[in-house]
Amino acid sequence: MPTTLNEQQETIRKFRSIANFPTVIGAIDCTHIRVKKVNADGGQLYINRKGFSSINVQVVCDADLKIMDIVTRWRGSVHDSRIFRECRLKQSKKTIVACAVLHNMAIDMREDVFSGERDSIEQYSSEPIVQRYITPSIRGNIRRRQFIETHFQ
Repeated sequence: MPTTLNEQQETIRKFRSIANFPTVIGAIDCTHIRVKKVNADGGQLYINRKGFSSINVQVVCDADLKIMDIVTRWRGSVHDSRIFRECRLKQSKKTIVACAVLHNMAIDMREDVFSGERDSIEQYSSEPIVQRYITPSIRGNIRRRQFIETHFQ
C-alpha cells in the first residue's frame, strides 16, 4: 500500500484519471483459484458457490494493476465480504474507500434498489439461464450504479 503522502497522492491522481473516482488508493476484489478436490476432513468447505473446489483469494492493486496486498488463506466456501471484514486492511485506517469495494458491497446488499428495473428483470426470471447467471449480475450492476451515483456525483 502507498505509505508516504506523495505515493498516496500519486495513486489517488491515477485512479481519478482512470475512472474519475476521488480519494481511492486501492482496488480490491476476490477471485476463486481452482484446486484439486480436497478429500480430507472439511474438504467440502473448499467447494465454492459454483460447485468446484477452490481457495478464495483477495487481491488489492493500485491504478497500474500492481499487486499491493494479497490474502490467500480462505477456503472457497467463504464469502468475499467475510474475507474483507477480517483482513488487516479493514482493521487499519481509511485504506480502501468507496469504489475500491463496490463489487463486494453490491453482492452483499440484499435490498432491491430500483423497483422498476427489478420488475423488468423478473419478467424474464422464470428462464433457468436467466435466474442462474444473468439476474444476479444485473442486480449487482444496478446496486453498483446506485452506490456510485449516491456517493460520487
